[in-house]
Amino acid sequence: MESRGTDRGRRERMRRRTSNPVAGNPRTEIFASSTAAAGARPREEEITMVLRRCTSARRSRLLVGLLATGTLVLTGCSSSDGGSAPSASGGVGFVASASVVQEAKQRDRTPPVLAANPAVAGKNVAILSLSQANESGAVPAAAAKEAAEIIGWKATIYDANSNMGAVTGLVRQATAAGANALIVVNIDCAAAAQAFREATAAGVVIVPVNGFDCDNEGSPGGPSARGFSGEIRPGGGLNQSQFWAQDGSDQAHNAIADSEDTAKIISVESTELAVEYWQAKGFNEAVAASGGSRVVQRVEFTTADFVSGRLTTMIEAALTRHPEATYIKSAFSASTIANVVPAVRASHSKIKILGGEGLQSEFDLLRKGQMLSTDATPGSWFGWAAVDTVNSLFRKTPPNDSGLQWMLVDRDNVPSTGTVQTADFRTVYRASWGVS
Repeated sequence: MESRGTDRGRRERMRRRTSNPVAGNPRTEIFASSTAAAGARPREEEITMVLRRCTSARRSRLLVGLLATGTLVLTGCSSSDGGSAPSASGGVGFVASASVVQEAKQRDRTPPVLAANPAVAGKNVAILSLSQANESGAVPAAAAKEAAEIIGWKATIYDANSNMGAVTGLVRQATAAGANALIVVNIDCAAAAQAFREATAAGVVIVPVNGFDCDNEGSPGGPSARGFSGEIRPGGGLNQSQFWAQDGSDQAHNAIADSEDTAKIISVESTELAVEYWQAKGFNEAVAASGGSRVVQRVEFTTADFVSGRLTTMIEAALTRHPEATYIKSAFSASTIANVVPAVRASHSKIKILGGEGLQSEFDLLRKGQMLSTDATPGSWFGWAAVDTVNSLFRKTPPNDSGLQWMLVDRDNVPSTGTVQTADFRTVYRASWGVS
């Protein structure tokens, strides 16, 4: 079993996770500028003063008008409106956060515009999933297998059964079985760095879904030499690091806006996945920039904590330690169901839950009123985008922009059944590959 990084490495990851804003992330940079020192944004402060005189219902209507038109009638509320000001401990961040929330709930879900990417024939692809027992792994892995078979390749799923130590053996097993490509789901390069480097040196194409290469800032144990061949290109002009930071940032802004910038948050974070490093970084930086909201505790856990169920007990302890907490941020959809919801129920807490990556189980919770929001992007679309990326790398051409974007979903825009309606990406990919 390969080392997952020393305590020193984990401390360094924590330092980087809470350091400077994400470079190039427009959400973080815009938000930071909107919460500048007093006097820097008089117009926003004036708007905030007006909104604080309103009832919640009136404030919501004014915000919708503000965000739609860019103007606000400053005499729209007064003491006669009957509203009371938020707690003096609140910051001024909820106006800017409300703007981010509205944008995040309306992100583009149209089909990706793909350049022709004719299918390379006769390939054998292995799909390595950290765990097929939960939807965070099973959904994209099944979609990747579906897409690989449609493009005309042999496809086999290998299941690590939530054991990071098994990944090295599976990589070598798949390459020995003649795999030309590996699609790794919820697995970072650092999980089996030497085996991945051996495979790429032998000409095997490796692309992650919900994972990062060894040279990424968030790589467990710190950056090192690369082991992957490429990565899926998200939509919206973001790279993968910015894409996952945006997921965390969206959820933070929703808590800030919902609480009028008085949120007290418990953040549940994996220490073994680079995806979680970026989600937590985006989340924590947006909260820190708000002026009034704060993270009262980070519950850091390992894969072993999740698999054993110990994470539920860890969350219960945090809820007991912080009865003042008003929000809890889940790490991913599987942990929302397996750990966060049971812990909240056991603690009889009224805390509001911020979800993971928006898979089916979280939409069910939203419809039942048991969760405030989730940030969703289709796991099945990820699987197809991975196959398209692998095909591009076989052809030695730049990967297509996948069009994947996060959409913030809450009780106001959750569909009555299923998950968020998405574009017919399958038809678009088939056309790009030239297959029926």
